[in-house]
Amino acid sequence: MKKAFLFIAATVLFFSCEPENNTSPAEVLCITKDATGVVGTNAVLNGNATIKDASSANADAYFYYSATQADAQTLKATGQRVYAGTIPNTGGDFSFALGSLLPLTTYYYMASASIDGSEAQGEVKSFTTTDISVSVTTVAASDISEFGATLNASLSIENGLQAAVWFIYSDTADDIQSLKNKGKKADSFLLKDGTFSFTMKSLSSNTTYHYLAGAVVNEKEFVGDVQSFSTVNLPYSPGQAVDLGLSVKWSSTNLGATAPDDCGYYFAWGETGSKGSYYWWSTYKWSLDGSQNTLTRYNSDAKYGAVDKKTDYKDYEYADDPAFKHLGTFWRTPTIDEINELLEKCTWTWKTKTDGYAVEGFLVERNGNSIFLPAAGMREGGGRYDFETWGFYWASSVYDKDPTEARSLNIRRGIDKSSAYSSNDVRCRGLSVRPVFVATPLN
Repeated sequence: MKKAFLFIAATVLFFSCEPENNTSPAEVLCITKDATGVVGTNAVLNGNATIKDASSANADAYFYYSATQADAQTLKATGQRVYAGTIPNTGGDFSFALGSLLPLTTYYYMASASIDGSEAQGEVKSFTTTDISVSVTTVAASDISEFGATLNASLSIENGLQAAVWFIYSDTADDIQSLKNKGKKADSFLLKDGTFSFTMKSLSSNTTYHYLAGAVVNEKEFVGDVQSFSTVNLPYSPGQAVDLGLSVKWSSTNLGATAPDDCGYYFAWGETGSKGSYYWWSTYKWSLDGSQNTLTRYNSDAKYGAVDKKTDYKDYEYADDPAFKHLGTFWRTPTIDEINELLEKCTWTWKTKTDGYAVEGFLVERNGNSIFLPAAGMREGGGRYDFETWGFYWASSVYDKDPTEARSLNIRRGIDKSSAYSSNDVRCRGLSVRPVFVATPLN
């Protein structure tokens, strides 16, 4: 009995000697302070945290905010949460800068801080953003040439905000709404303030373009006025109307050429201006967004864009026929039937430089007269291909089985007409045009 008493006493003595642990979890108190820097669509959220019985750890600071009015519990559950950094265990102020908010909008927010599993929120406060002061001015184009121009504009925007700026241009649309609906957008880039420009290449010569500058700030669009410019005229002179005893007379030269063995200019099908260097869908006049699937004219298949069921230049009264445009009402691009007539009823002989021609090609003869078709190759992308080995000439109609192509005459180096035939080619490529003369003027 005595031994048991001594054991119990020793046990009580041992536990009574353990040091007493009076440490309690840290407590954090949070205050939501007024927002500052509320200018345009920017604002700075502010808060303060006081930490009691702090441990060695730092506190984490947050804000919850929303454009929908809410109490603290709802704001914490549904609002957007942003991390405002750490707070030393001595407490202190914290803040977070918001940007790209909606203009003229009231936002609700509260500060929050947590440490050692303890979290506290301040009261819900609010602020209202102001309107954005943005001005876009479309400025006159510069460095205008036959095939290019530089579009210019200026941007005035307050409070260091950043805008995505761009240009829209067209040679058909001439007002703000139609430009926005039908124009092509030049590359966009980011700008805070000042002037901006974009150099256009591969425009069509002898063509008037309309354009405007625009900017987007926080999903709100601003545009300037419409400006216009005309690319420099290229010289065009009609060749002689050669009578081969066919249904029409054929020009002695290619469109834009000054001699029978001069290649002349290249044209995308349906465009009346020759381009400087680049021929593809991205620069094609009748593609809405630079692809073959958004045609805006001469299309009968909905999968390739807007359907107008037009197939030939005559369907738009020759407005898109380059020969008619530049040589007058007695000249136009030949039909595919007239090309086939030329193929079937004439003698074809390949000629080279040793025969006295500047460029190789076919001499086409009938009725004691002749024309020479140079093998001018074609333009695709930024290059010229098949020069002096092939020649490609547009007809006046699109291909009935594929509206992204148009009818053409193809010639290749050979001996006789077996190396010449009617075909089809992609509308956006640059091919030659050999005009024909008609006895009755076209309306």
